[in-house]
Amino acid sequence: MFALAGVLIGALATVGLGLLNRRSERRRLSRDQKSRCYPELLRLATELRRLPVWPVEAGDPRDRLDDLQSLALEAGFYGTAEVNTAMSTLLGAAQEFAAMITFLRAESSPGHRNKLDQRFAERHGTATGELTSAMTAFATAGRHDLEIAGSFQPVEPKVLEP
Repeated sequence: MFALAGVLIGALATVGLGLLNRRSERRRLSRDQKSRCYPELLRLATELRRLPVWPVEAGDPRDRLDDLQSLALEAGFYGTAEVNTAMSTLLGAAQEFAAMITFLRAESSPGHRNKLDQRFAERHGTATGELTSAMTAFATAGRHDLEIAGSFQPVEPKVLEP
């Protein structure tokens, strides 16, 4: 009887450890995918935010927005509700920013040294600020999901004028 109980306990322990290992493996894979997707989303959003209005040759904001939206579809499978809410806000701000760049290119012309027309500077600043805030909120949610301590502060390199 003790032998039968020992075999039964051993079998249950083996099955339990197998299930635990599979769950741990799925969790590790999910974390790996999040660790790849979240920073890449921020990189793409940063690339969009840095896109100048002029010259037009700097790139089409819709291309960058398409890349951001495509990756967001993938990240949505792995993210928590908090991350997905922040990602939705990020996508909305990115869409507004891209639309603003498109609008400014259609409704204005470049100033001296490709500077933005001052009549539109406030609108551009507002859209940039909203995108930056959405990026910070997304990064904070992503870091919380990945259990990374500390806070996120976007770093902007200094742009040297020619």
